[in-house]
Amino acid sequence: MIPRCVRTVARVARTASFAAAALMFSASVLAAQATGKVEGRVRDNAGAPIANAQVFVVGTAFSALTNAQGYYFINSVPVGTMDMRSAFVGYRPVVARGVLVRGGQTSTQDFALEASVIQVTDLEVTAEKPLVPRDQVTSKVSVSGDMAASMPTDRLLAALALQPGVVASANSGSISIRGGRPDEAVTYLDGVPVQPGNRGGTFGGRNTTASIVVGTNGFQEATVTTGASAAEFGNAQSGVISIETKTGGPKFQGSVAMESDEFMGRTRNNSLGFNRFELGFSGPIANNLTFSVNGALEGQKSAGTGKFGADAGVPLFTPAGIDTVMAVPNSQTLVDTSYVPVSTFAVYRGNCDDIGSANPDIQNNYGLECQGVRFPRSATSNYTLGGKLNYSFGAGDRFTLSANSSQNQGRNFSHTNQLNPAQHTGFRNWNNVFTAGTNINLSRSADRALAVEGFLSYQQDRTLSGPLSAQSEVDTRDPFMGFIVAPMKMLFNFDNFVLDDELVNNFTQNIHGSRRGPYDLDNPDPYADIDTYRNNPYGTLGWSDGGGPDGNLTMYRENRIVGRVGVDWQADRFNRVRLGGDFSKYDMFFYNSGLTGQAFSEAWHEKPNRYSGFASDRLDLGDVVIDLGLRYDWYKTGATRSQLLVNDPLSALNGQWVYFPRRSSYGDSANDGYHRELPDQAHSYLSPHIQVAFPVTQRTNFRLSYAHQVQAPDFGTMLTGINTDLAITNTNHVYGADLDFGKTITFEFGVRHEFNPDMVLDISAYNKDKLADASARLVSLYDPTKKQNNDIRLFTASDFGNTRGVDMSLQRRIGNLFTGQ
Repeated sequence: MIPRCVRTVARVARTASFAAAALMFSASVLAAQATGKVEGRVRDNAGAPIANAQVFVVGTAFSALTNAQGYYFINSVPVGTMDMRSAFVGYRPVVARGVLVRGGQTSTQDFALEASVIQVTDLEVTAEKPLVPRDQVTSKVSVSGDMAASMPTDRLLAALALQPGVVASANSGSISIRGGRPDEAVTYLDGVPVQPGNRGGTFGGRNTTASIVVGTNGFQEATVTTGASAAEFGNAQSGVISIETKTGGPKFQGSVAMESDEFMGRTRNNSLGFNRFELGFSGPIANNLTFSVNGALEGQKSAGTGKFGADAGVPLFTPAGIDTVMAVPNSQTLVDTSYVPVSTFAVYRGNCDDIGSANPDIQNNYGLECQGVRFPRSATSNYTLGGKLNYSFGAGDRFTLSANSSQNQGRNFSHTNQLNPAQHTGFRNWNNVFTAGTNINLSRSADRALAVEGFLSYQQDRTLSGPLSAQSEVDTRDPFMGFIVAPMKMLFNFDNFVLDDELVNNFTQNIHGSRRGPYDLDNPDPYADIDTYRNNPYGTLGWSDGGGPDGNLTMYRENRIVGRVGVDWQADRFNRVRLGGDFSKYDMFFYNSGLTGQAFSEAWHEKPNRYSGFASDRLDLGDVVIDLGLRYDWYKTGATRSQLLVNDPLSALNGQWVYFPRRSSYGDSANDGYHRELPDQAHSYLSPHIQVAFPVTQRTNFRLSYAHQVQAPDFGTMLTGINTDLAITNTNHVYGADLDFGKTITFEFGVRHEFNPDMVLDISAYNKDKLADASARLVSLYDPTKKQNNDIRLFTASDFGNTRGVDMSLQRRIGNLFTGQ
């Protein structure tokens, strides 16, 4: 039987609930891993240990045998809440319901078996969920999928932003961790990093690239490391986000949800035509093989607006038909005559109650109902899709296949192009992540275990922005419930305007007559805007009534192959050693240009590489937990940068090589010995990671952590301007550079105390020293073609000082959730 949950919430009520829930429960966990460890003891009723008792996770192949002291452990257990069973011949089996496994942490579940000489039903007990994890060595906040379903949020990042030390952007599209920039956090999805190489850090935001999005109904557990990270996870300066997608269990279950703001009426300041649907199913397929599928579809008919925007006294008009047609003779020949339609305009956004006119059509607003705060022709829509297959075998071996896809697309509203559909533009971002993962036990006993794990992922990110095709412009003017499911068709796209190296070469050399854009850039006049008759509601110039399409075309394509491999060695009961590394191979192509010109344009195609390795040992002595790690990071952009030999006797740089972006004005200098291309350097860094936990009592835990956290700069930042020769003297234009790692040293200490089973206090203090980061600075570069210095903005590495702060959270249980501040 599939439970059904349908919620229809007004937008205003949802916002109020969101604020009222200020901070929800945030269980701290150890590392950004997608699996955890379960350990414990099996004893009889008298407290004597039972050797060789079997313990296993119900519905999976994860199992273990106890040693002579009755101790058992199971590594690499998927996160979530599950049932565990212990049995031994001559004893009544015990089932522990609701054992909570947290990513990267150790959960303790003991069993007490009572002797029984006859077969009886299993004895069921309810597992405890401690509020103070014994081995918590750094600050980390966690939100489970079940918790998110009960929270007043429809964004995963919005749920995470309710936690201490985490702040969401205005549209919840990104989060900042303890004062870090949004692009300083790395996201792991099902064990692999999914952060684009072009993170959108380019000056002015023109290179912004969206990354994969997971719906609130598509994840099992999401965690944010706000303290010093473990050595296993890197390429992040401020924090690590880890998301484990839903894994099906031994029972069929599902959910459906709806959200809308249209029931409150569009003529008031509370409806943007927002609608959202969610659907998900999971369950078993065969023995130890489970599945999970989920999806969410969201639409919004209008772009967002400020509070009371419709009551500002300035209505927004939209064409509502033809009022008359005017004959306009040609003033030059007095023969040719143009027939110009004059539009009627109705109030679209604003208040229609006070329209004062004797004309009944105007009084009736030409039959158009006022839309309140909505903008016309500005719909946006997005969806998320996810699926996962999980197969466990042996005594805890595991194989998973997961696929996640997301899309965000919509129209860009323009006041001045309402009467010129050719100038209407849109955008589309879509992302795909396909990941295979495995964990294999090579050897295992009651005291030791050796396992290997591996992940291989293929990832795609696409961005397309430009004029809409004629048919797509018509189809998306007023979509049903705001939903735009089919990909929006752009006039120019990856199929009819191919991104290849020939295009980059044509752009770099500025070869006239070659393919540098969709149009003939040597003859752009036919596409110029036409603004002749002031046919707009305000009778002003600047409104396009013909021509085009012009404007900008932005296209970005990134493919990544990401792999991770690790060795997990439980050397004995006290030491757990992990060795491994990961790699990311990028293929990135970016094109941005004006359709009728190349001012402030970009075109590049590069293939950076990034590698890392780590080694760590967790020493768990019960009264103290110490995690020591060492991490090595390496990257190289693979790009080359132009240099020119200064040939100017009057210059102090005469005879020296100077950096200068490639320019078509070099002419034949590439062949005369005055020009050379230097490849970017390889960059590496060795960073220590130290984390300590002191479980003083069962209710109190102290923690200390210290780490050097490094991150490869945004490749989009480094590659911007690498092939351009335009606007070199404009100080608002930014050029990239070969930069070293961004570096931050993080130190933190904290305490977590449980007052009672329904209340816990967590306090942490931290210091972050930012040693290096990318920054756009105004510098003076020598221009050999003009024999003078030009001031431009250039990305350089800078020291940004430090950040100190205190996070505090007091949480109490209300029903099954925690809330507090």
